Amino acid sequence: MTIADAIAYLHSRPRWGEPASFESMAALLAELDHPEDQLQFIHVAGTNGKGSTSQMIAHILRAHGLAVGLYTSPSIVTFNERIQDNAGYITDQAVVQFVQKLIPIIEKLDRELTRGPTEFEVMTAMMFQYFVDHPVDVVVLEVGIGGLWDSTQLIPDKLAAVITTIGYDHMAVLGDSLVEIAMQKVGIVTTNRPLILGALPVEARRVVLAEARRVGAIVREWQLDFSAQGRSTVDGLQEQFDFLGSLTIHALQLNLLGEHQLMNAAVALETVLQVASKLGVTVQPSKVRSVLAAVHWPARLELIDHAPVTLLDGAHNLPGIEALSQAITRYFPAQVVQIIFGVVQGKDVQVMVERLLALMNVRVTLVPFQVADERDFLAHLDQIGGCDIRHDWQPVYAELRQARDRIIFTGSLYFVAEVRKRLMKN
Repeated sequence: MTIADAIAYLHSRPRWGEPASFESMAALLAELDHPEDQLQFIHVAGTNGKGSTSQMIAHILRAHGLAVGLYTSPSIVTFNERIQDNAGYITDQAVVQFVQKLIPIIEKLDRELTRGPTEFEVMTAMMFQYFVDHPVDVVVLEVGIGGLWDSTQLIPDKLAAVITTIGYDHMAVLGDSLVEIAMQKVGIVTTNRPLILGALPVEARRVVLAEARRVGAIVREWQLDFSAQGRSTVDGLQEQFDFLGSLTIHALQLNLLGEHQLMNAAVALETVLQVASKLGVTVQPSKVRSVLAAVHWPARLELIDHAPVTLLDGAHNLPGIEALSQAITRYFPAQVVQIIFGVVQGKDVQVMVERLLALMNVRVTLVPFQVADERDFLAHLDQIGGCDIRHDWQPVYAELRQARDRIIFTGSLYFVAEVRKRLMKN
């Protein structure tokens, strides 16, 4: 079996299972003798910002001498990045060996259960086993979808729970209102454990705080001072802020772009401060400074070219588009910005496009991505006014490069990942 065979097998598993059942995940972990019971976790949920926040938590803890596992999804650069430790990504060999070990177990569960393990359940089990085989002090564990019924929820305990943001996404699974979605996210909170919150909408925050009180979680707050912000240009930009939480640190610089990333950095730092004593470390501001000034996370307002300025941002839902719109206003208030939007079926494209076009300096080109019936989908897109519709992003990008406008690729994370892969070859 090659690594391509192993990944193809994982992708061949069902993508979704019953939203309210742990049957197959519990059975799979039992077959592996429950590797999750041998690990410590920081559990991170949220509509957006989970990946960036998890990455910053992991890097800050590593800078303080800890061995830290990190589990995120989806992948942008390579499949292996979903599971990583201080040594880097999980190796191809480890993926292949684990898939070979799991195939007979999965076939057995397929026969015995209502449904066998999904793709995400298999990868989550792989992650648990990998971090047992390659021991770490703590695992920063990103939720797949929601929280309450996510397969990562089968961990026995956690050092802390984190909810970065709550907004509209995966509504077919999580619910049609912010209250319903918030109830799914807050499912990860635990009695007598810290709960660190990002900037949540009022109605969602009310639900989260009420449930935290009911369960007996310990809510921790933080503040940011934006009085000293970074320069309003992308070239060489490092955002700057003062963190006012369990520890006060002034003039922190952040390599990631966007005001939302300042929020994520604050959540990450407060999380580290809450778990530090349990992990036997004392947080050193100098190490925090070094990490935040250098942290990188692909396809999150990622600058990949200067001539012209070209960014990648996987803003695949309305909260992501809101954050992108704020960033455009922040960095390009007077310049023309060309958006190439990779569109998938099942998303409320019209609302997202209208939000972008509310900015007078923005132009939008829609490109269908991995659409089964492109003709019908194009007819649907034709009803969205004010934007161009094209079949292929590459000739669009070639044309826009000649115009020297600012260019941002956005939409589906899978679309942005494909764009990144092709552009990085050049």
